[in-house]
Amino acid sequence: MPKQIIFSFVLLATLGIFAYSVFRYINLFRLTKASFPVKHYSRRFGIMFRVAIGQTKIFRFPVIGVLHALVF
Repeated sequence: MPKQIIFSFVLLATLGIFAYSVFRYINLFRLTKASFPVKHYSRRFGIMFRVAIGQTKIFRFPVIGVLHALVF
C-alpha cells in the first residue's frame, strides 16, 4: 500500500510540473508578434529540408562538417 501512495504522489507531482511547463510555454508564445502569411510553400520546404536533412549549415566549416557527417 505505501508504494501505491508514493507512486500516486510522484505521478501527481510530475503531472503538475508538466502542466506548469506547458502553460509557461503557451504564455511565452502569446508574447510573440502576430503571425504573417506564408508564401512559396515549396521553396520554404526545400530550404528547410536542405538545412535539416542535408545539414548545409554545418558544411560551411569544412573540417567540422566532415567530422559531423562521419558521426551521423
